[in-house]
Amino acid sequence: MFRVSIILPFFAIAQTATMWPAEPVSPNATPEAKRILEYLSRLPGRYDHRIVSGRHLSAVETEPLADPDARPRSDLRNRVGMISLMYSSPARISGAPAALSRSHLNRILIDYWKAGGLVTLSFEGRNPWTGGDARDVNRGDLSELVTPGTEANAAWLKELDSVAKDLTELRDAGVVVLWRPFPSVNGDWFWWGQREPEAFQKDKFVDLWRHMFEYFTQVKHLNNLLWVYSADSSVHRRMSVTAYFPGQEYCDIVGMDCYSSDIIWDGYNNMVRLGKPFGATAVGPSKGTPDMLDVDRLMARVRFWYPLTTYFVASADGFAADSLDGPGLSKDPWVISREDLAWKITTRRRWQQNAKLAINRVELLTKHPVCWKRLDVRIDLSATFETPFDAAQIQVDAHVATPSGRIMEVPAFFDQPFERQVWGGGHYSEEAMVEAGPPEWRVRFMPGQAGKYSVTIRARDGSGSVQSPPLTFSAETAPGPGYIRVSRKDPHYFEFDDGEPFFAIGMNIAEHPLSEYYRYILRLSQNGGNFSRLWIGSEYFGLELGRMGDYRLDNAWRLDQVMELSERLGIYQELCIDWVRHITSRGEPRRGFDPEDYAYSTSNGGPCAGMSDFFTLPEAPRLFKNRLRYIVARWGYSPNVMAWELWNEIDLIDPKARRVSAIVSWNEEMCRYLKSIDPWQHLTTNSLAGRSMGPALWSLTENEFAQRHGYSTPTPQNVLTSVD
Repeated sequence: MFRVSIILPFFAIAQTATMWPAEPVSPNATPEAKRILEYLSRLPGRYDHRIVSGRHLSAVETEPLADPDARPRSDLRNRVGMISLMYSSPARISGAPAALSRSHLNRILIDYWKAGGLVTLSFEGRNPWTGGDARDVNRGDLSELVTPGTEANAAWLKELDSVAKDLTELRDAGVVVLWRPFPSVNGDWFWWGQREPEAFQKDKFVDLWRHMFEYFTQVKHLNNLLWVYSADSSVHRRMSVTAYFPGQEYCDIVGMDCYSSDIIWDGYNNMVRLGKPFGATAVGPSKGTPDMLDVDRLMARVRFWYPLTTYFVASADGFAADSLDGPGLSKDPWVISREDLAWKITTRRRWQQNAKLAINRVELLTKHPVCWKRLDVRIDLSATFETPFDAAQIQVDAHVATPSGRIMEVPAFFDQPFERQVWGGGHYSEEAMVEAGPPEWRVRFMPGQAGKYSVTIRARDGSGSVQSPPLTFSAETAPGPGYIRVSRKDPHYFEFDDGEPFFAIGMNIAEHPLSEYYRYILRLSQNGGNFSRLWIGSEYFGLELGRMGDYRLDNAWRLDQVMELSERLGIYQELCIDWVRHITSRGEPRRGFDPEDYAYSTSNGGPCAGMSDFFTLPEAPRLFKNRLRYIVARWGYSPNVMAWELWNEIDLIDPKARRVSAIVSWNEEMCRYLKSIDPWQHLTTNSLAGRSMGPALWSLTENEFAQRHGYSTPTPQNVLTSVD
């Protein structure tokens, strides 16, 4: 067996997109509230369905109708992902008493929630000093509102009690509310805002916010609220949008009211620095203008300038009638309508299909097949499955007859094309993967000998199996050394199929974005390197991040680019499939990273409550084999895959799960599975940080070479003690 010692530099792996902590600030938040906040916090990390559409309903839209069917079928409430209403005092709807009006609004919110939508409520409370509405700016000192014994405090508590009663109705109906008190807090048109020449009173406002928060969460037990701090973008240069921010522990979401015909949102950078999910809490054209905005134009600006936005709420007026309804709402892949909301389900089921199993067409995409050049086959397939990444639900393979008569079984994979774009500029730029076509099934194959080939596609789902007529092609001759093996002459070394030696000179790479790989791999090649150890289990390339059953095809496309570059420049990649994981249930202590990014956690619909489950529960290895199958199907064709490495430093997992017998058994099972599905028989291996697990792992025939990582300066003594 060949022993490899790799000394790696320390490095940090950054997040691919901003993702905020997903725990609500309310200590007893409902499970639904937790899941919605988690859902919103993850949206910036997605390449589609990443901004929830919303609409503030006007008075006309909320008035009771004698005939409910009389409302036009194009009612926006049937399309947008979120509706917005306002609790105001006195009520502004048909002159009805406040309690009745709020009860009516609650019915709208409850109905929309039950129909699958999200809801947000703004609160414009009456002036506690005068009894007027929120725009009555005659007031006393804000501190009076939280001082027991004052008239203002008594009036304010009466108002809060009234509001809490109505919010309780929503809580008891199970409705989670994005609660937005004190909107446009940095403006001067509501009684809580600062007006010239008053002194800035941030502390007094913060006390007021925190008083409401504690009263609602601790006294009234309104644990269905997600707290939204919002300010007005138009006055940011006079009074910053973050000036009155009440603190991380009192706010779940931050947002801005953005009334701008040019869609210029001053203060956006200040808001996202607060580290909370960001929403455009009210969006419309400049006030007092006849301009109209449409979603397509809005999204074009958001993509380039405000990509961390998680939802927008269109104002009741000022949007083109067909821009939030009909095709205009759903044609943009970023916009989430009500039917696209996926916070409830354990998997997004984005690719779910329910059709009769059939292979409709098999197409050879490579125009001139040549030996040692990748060949691509497209498959038009219909079937029934929830996820195309589970071989128990749908399995597609190509049976390839080679010129020599050998039959190779090559797994197919589910794919979607992307293109790379860079949005924004400077510190706030973001690399984005944008869908460049519909999803499809693909087969990748590497012809190794000249002559005629025949390809038959076979597919199987729960209903049975089908196969296609044979597709034939001929490959022209071209030289190639083949794949890397352990040398038959001396097992301490590597060689290609043709016997040419391979001596690896290179480095460990775990970086991003793609521009870094374009630079690193080119320079590596220019300076005589031929090898890289590439972490494909990191966040940047990871397939199983987020919900179980939904692979990150944008990340797979990124790895395609790196592999194609490596093939052009002669760099051989050891693909490290996974790395240090510490699976814990949500809320428990964790180590080094957020395990909720990992699909195997029960928090993401996976089977594992802890790291031990990953190695011992039957379902976890089955799901991991699905990932191995996908990796082999997509990149196994390449001779530039030097080896499959199962795990980076597998001995550094959670100590509670560090059972040598279980890990060795898992390693053996996974390597054998790789060999059973990899028609090109790439090398298989694992790596360790220390020596304690070495004898058990390195003695396995399935680990065709051994790796130990060193971080210490060698001395004669420790070199001798570590000799194999």
